[in-house]
Amino acid sequence: MISKITGCILGAAAGDAMGAATEGKSTQQIISMFGGPVDDFRDPPRDVPARGRKAGQVTDAFSIPYMLTEEIIQNGGRITTEIAAKALLKWGDSEYFEPFAGMTTRKAVIRMNENKHLNTWDQIGHLGNKLFKGHYYALSSNGAAVKAYPAALFSSGDIDTAIDNAVRITLSSHDDPYSVSGACAVAAAVAAAMKTSSVYEIVSAAMYGAEKGEETARATEGICVYPGPSVVKGWIWR
Repeated sequence: MISKITGCILGAAAGDAMGAATEGKSTQQIISMFGGPVDDFRDPPRDVPARGRKAGQVTDAFSIPYMLTEEIIQNGGRITTEIAAKALLKWGDSEYFEPFAGMTTRKAVIRMNENKHLNTWDQIGHLGNKLFKGHYYALSSNGAAVKAYPAALFSSGDIDTAIDNAVRITLSSHDDPYSVSGACAVAAAVAAAMKTSSVYEIVSAAMYGAEKGEETARATEGICVYPGPSVVKGWIWR
């Protein structure tokens, strides 16, 4: 399991660093710029968020969950929404915030810094109601799913524990059922991979996580429903 945890962290870092050079580009643009698929570390070009950084350097997609993992360890392995929020605030003070913070994360960090006297749910549990209501960019995002693997690393391979962890982590920055569903799908898949190498079992766990995550989110008081694709319906369609 230690080997798998190490592999998960290294894989996330390497994938993020490779993707930093191609973020936002179409397949044809990638082929035109790099001469084919990118399967190693490249210097990011000037028209991507990672511009100015070197080949092999990570972005928010890895740095946020890595700092979250460190915060969880410092708290004895406990995972709560408050601990996730604390890690996000620390990330907001790092070199990664300004160039890489997405719309949802940026607004969450700014609001938390402005309202440190409020409790966690007042600050971030109603993100949609307080920040985005009435705006087109009040959409579900994959930001929570990208950062969900720590929820599984502390689950000892138990899928339901990973899903519960993912819900608590996600509510620190996203408050809609689709974002929670995507995060739980990833967390469940990683938890399954801690104990099996069966692709079928891992994908089945992801489907289960997506369904349970959305169900749990919709039953959470104050959850917001934004326009967005349903992860669960996507599985059914396939």
